[in-house]
Amino acid sequence: MECIASVNTDVLVIDTLLSLASGSFLELRRENTEEPRNTVDRALVTVPTRKAVYELVREFGYSAVTLRADFRNESGEADWGVSHDYRDGRRSAFVCAKRSDLAKLLAEVEQ
Repeated sequence: MECIASVNTDVLVIDTLLSLASGSFLELRRENTEEPRNTVDRALVTVPTRKAVYELVREFGYSAVTLRADFRNESGEADWGVSHDYRDGRRSAFVCAKRSDLAKLLAEVEQ
């Protein structure tokens, strides 16, 4: 996060798997390095709780909101398909900003 914050001047989007533990924690786990969506070069990864994401980004000067997951098909009907991690709260997308006013974000956010 320190490297990102040093070169990023405003908006940052974080889409991550979340630990369902309570409080602010970084859970350690191993993931398959053959799957490029899992990890870059190491099998040991951290999985934050939602609270940990907020604390981490605040530490580096960002405000943040969590986007409300709402997956729909072409007909406008709810269609979670392979996005069950979002529906079940095990994955979220966060929009973070150093300067931009996130209250003006044109997307639904969780309260």
